Amino acid sequence: MLSTLLLALACTDDGTVDDTMTGQDTEVEDTGEASNECEPDDVAVPVEGLNGTVTDEAGAAIQCMRVQFCTDVCINADSNGSGEYSVVPAGNGAGAFTVQPLTDTYSGYFAAGVPLIYDGERQVNVKLQPITERFDMPATAEALQLSEEIKLTIGADNYEKNFSSDNSFASATMVPAADWFPIEGVPGQVLAMHFLAPYHGHSDGMAIEVFYPNAVEGMALYEYVYDDSNFVYEWQRIETTVQGNFLTGELHYLTTLLVVDEALD
Repeated sequence: MLSTLLLALACTDDGTVDDTMTGQDTEVEDTGEASNECEPDDVAVPVEGLNGTVTDEAGAAIQCMRVQFCTDVCINADSNGSGEYSVVPAGNGAGAFTVQPLTDTYSGYFAAGVPLIYDGERQVNVKLQPITERFDMPATAEALQLSEEIKLTIGADNYEKNFSSDNSFASATMVPAADWFPIEGVPGQVLAMHFLAPYHGHSDGMAIEVFYPNAVEGMALYEYVYDDSNFVYEWQRIETTVQGNFLTGELHYLTTLLVVDEALD
């Protein structure tokens, strides 16, 4: 069992960066309540470390978003009133880059993350995607058509919730190509990116069916996984079957999902 990655941390009012060690069996108590402690600092954020802006799908700045980068240490900061953030990692290397809402004001957006290589100052601007439709989480797993492209078999009995603030619903959306988070370390050509909720719920296997027009053999699904007990953050290939215009397999994490053509560079 993978230990729980510590992400649900209290928001600071002064814009400072919190350092939190991760380790085996680290766990966050889930109160089921969204935090409303964030008071964004409007002072300009220095351009250092991982830095950039957090905006909505229309390009408007989003404040009070928790931006975090985890290696063996989690470093996090909150976006200010202009949507600016700056996280200075403890060291270089592969880590988990995550953006998630801190307050219920912005709970209508997907939390999202990708594995990221940090080797010095780097700008990463991110656009978050709105949750347009929520499906009540069934008590017993059943196939839900979460979006036009994604059908997922999910229920309270077949996945383990992690740090998502709201595990009462499931949802998915396809991210416009212009708004993709950075993608590194995936063999082949990425064709589509999807965000899933509740973020980082995980399971021994949830049947998933992803529609992609003109799907052909050689295409596969990749899910973003992280094992904080071993500090491994990576895209993991899902054993994928192509049937007509659908790619099917067993999903293990409700994080960021990719459709990849492994035959293309």
